[in-house]
Amino acid sequence: MFDPILNSRSVALGDPQGPGPNGGFATRLNRMLRLLLLFLIQSIPVQAVEILRNRHAGEEYVFEAIRSEVTATVDAAGATAIAADRATHFYGDLLGVENCEFRNRPIRFWPVSFSRHGGMQRVYAVVLPNGTVVEPHTLRRS
Repeated sequence: MFDPILNSRSVALGDPQGPGPNGGFATRLNRMLRLLLLFLIQSIPVQAVEILRNRHAGEEYVFEAIRSEVTATVDAAGATAIAADRATHFYGDLLGVENCEFRNRPIRFWPVSFSRHGGMQRVYAVVLPNGTVVEPHTLRRS
């Protein structure tokens, strides 16, 4: 009799549909959409906000973090301990803790201030509510 135009065996085994060695229009479209998504994902801007700026000794330290909601897992004592550990490694000398206060603008964070060089200089470390330390970047000033 008549041979079926499309038998169930070829569809079930996932044989390519349509013309060409790599499948039909749908397969090519799927590849193009995936490639387009890869480019678009990288172009989505991340909303980083400046949360603290500290100037001293000819340098400017800027603390920035991504604006997002994080679960609070540390209190003032925990933030102070985390900040003291990080600040000692970053600034390279022993520091005295001056203050730790919770702020909620522009995002929630714990700025912890330290005295340096016998109280002559104040430096900072910043901890997010989940215990993440915000790394400052340094700007040179003349």
